[in-house]
Amino acid sequence: HGYDLAPSAIRLSEERTRAAGLRAAFQLGDFLRDEPPFLFDWIFEHTLFCAIDPSEREAYVRATLRWLKPGGQYLAVNYLIPDQDGPPFGTTREEVLGRFSPHFDLLSERVPRYSPTRPGLALMLWWRKKWRWWGCGLVVFVVMVFPVLGLVKFDFQRNSTVAERFVYMAMIGPAMGVGWVV
Repeated sequence: HGYDLAPSAIRLSEERTRAAGLRAAFQLGDFLRDEPPFLFDWIFEHTLFCAIDPSEREAYVRATLRWLKPGGQYLAVNYLIPDQDGPPFGTTREEVLGRFSPHFDLLSERVPRYSPTRPGLALMLWWRKKWRWWGCGLVVFVVMVFPVLGLVKFDFQRNSTVAERFVYMAMIGPAMGVGWVV
């Protein structure tokens, strides 16, 4: 699936896809504001971050998080220029890392070789969306501790009312949550 704000980009993508003998769906949409039709495994982006107004960059990060599955991949080519009167607007490697690192793990960083007219200005970053281990930890804790809350009898309770050892496995949940925070 492909999304773009520009009808001309949608038309061109459809033409090129057909010419290549491939099949893909393209849709007019606003990545920053629309809800995704489903969550994606991958997002590929080429110099979009620098094309949007700097005041929209935090919305861009939130949209990327919203459109990707947990553990989803995000491959971006960023254009690192000092200009502030864009588009394109200036950005730095430090800004991009600062905005995405809290939410993504950086898997690879490379300078693309495709652009001899812009040597050293393009930076390709491959990210993976971080799992929210505290949420997984909470689910593990609730699922593991539920049988020993006394709401439902289970066979062991006929022999002993001391069931604290069944809570030990549930403690993996808080450990996962603390591990995510630390």
